[in-house]
Amino acid sequence: MSKLFLNIYGTFHGRNHSNTSVQCVTKYEVNYDSNGNYNIGSIVSKEELNSATKLSDPTDVTVTVLDVTENPKNLKFQELEAAQLPRALPDVDFAVINTNYAIPAGLNPLKDALFIEDADSPYVNILVANSKSAKNPDLKVLIDELSSEETAKFITEKYNGAVVPVATKAK
Repeated sequence: MSKLFLNIYGTFHGRNHSNTSVQCVTKYEVNYDSNGNYNIGSIVSKEELNSATKLSDPTDVTVTVLDVTENPKNLKFQELEAAQLPRALPDVDFAVINTNYAIPAGLNPLKDALFIEDADSPYVNILVANSKSAKNPDLKVLIDELSSEETAKFITEKYNGAVVPVATKAK
């Protein structure tokens, strides 16, 4: 029904802080969601990582590690449950971590990440409703409040820009 906000994915240094090139990485940590879907579509398409690997379809946002067709740098991808990624940083060269888990671990994607996903990411959080609930006038009020300039300002200030409001409406 409505796009709300984006929790940015950031790629953070792990054990080898002097290593700023994905081309030298030995192990790259990738998260998966509760359904077992690997969220590498937003990070493998990043310019530097994309230059180190080739995907079966680079435009597909649902790609997984299994869709890497060429890996001349021999990058090692290790999948972990998303909440485990901040704790895995000392054991990997890089990790791709969602804001949901980065901020509580003391990481800010805007300040600490080597690169972040674009604000126009397809992984935006949305509010959905079934056809019956969609007609409820209270839902319209909720959407208006969640997409208000005041809410956008609160999100931006509270999360220091690491959570991006997507839709804003003036009241």
